[in-house]
Amino acid sequence: MCTFFHGWRRKVGCVTLMLACGLMAMWMRSDFLLDRIMFVIAGRQHDVQSLDGKISWNQDRIDAFHEPIFKLQSRHPPKSKRTGSFDSLTPGEHRVILSYWSLTIPLGLLSTYLILWKPRKRNDNRD
Repeated sequence: MCTFFHGWRRKVGCVTLMLACGLMAMWMRSDFLLDRIMFVIAGRQHDVQSLDGKISWNQDRIDAFHEPIFKLQSRHPPKSKRTGSFDSLTPGEHRVILSYWSLTIPLGLLSTYLILWKPRKRNDNRD
């Protein structure tokens, strides 16, 4: 067992497998719950939300002075608003939307490769 973790590839493979499992749990949770984190940094309102298999990060300017806030929400979204959550975009707002599968599947494949990869034996016979 000690030789299994010899080298860096299998250690990194186990870390990426844990990341993929965590993202998959968040992916499944996003089908039932809306998770949202809101905070203000340097005059910009940041809003990270997870819903319907997607994770979204919105950034918007704040015109007036705003107290630094940090807010966490987790709730069941109403059925009527589930499809329109990511639709509105105001001028000056930046948005990034990613599907969980676009992160989870490549991390799972990378961890499989790193864990199961066997190094080739060196051939020391040089002619």
